[in-house]
Amino acid sequence: MVGCARPVARTVPVFPVDGELFVGGKPAIGAEVTFVPEGEGPGAKGATVKVRVDGHFVPTQPDGAIGLPEGDYALTVRWPDGQGPLGSTASGSSMSIGRCSVKPGVNLIPPIRMGRQRPR
Repeated sequence: MVGCARPVARTVPVFPVDGELFVGGKPAIGAEVTFVPEGEGPGAKGATVKVRVDGHFVPTQPDGAIGLPEGDYALTVRWPDGQGPLGSTASGSSMSIGRCSVKPGVNLIPPIRMGRQRPR
């Protein structure tokens, strides 16, 4: 049948993840946080999510599922306009902001607080 596609069943479960990112005590609105999988395990897919106005970030999958597969992830942040609050960076460059482990159940990442630096 043309135009009729069945949804693909999820083969790797995902678990909710919730974090917060602040710079200089304020939400890092619009910053992009990327979860980079550490390892090649089943479902080793990361996600990139924008920080909301309240500082929260919640990764979702392309099919709309909220969360990430179980595993360890490196966290990076970048500011799409290249002008992050930590000073001028090349557009598209990112910096490491930590690591997290996703386990079955709800995963709360402790708030990430970055200090403000003067642009060079």
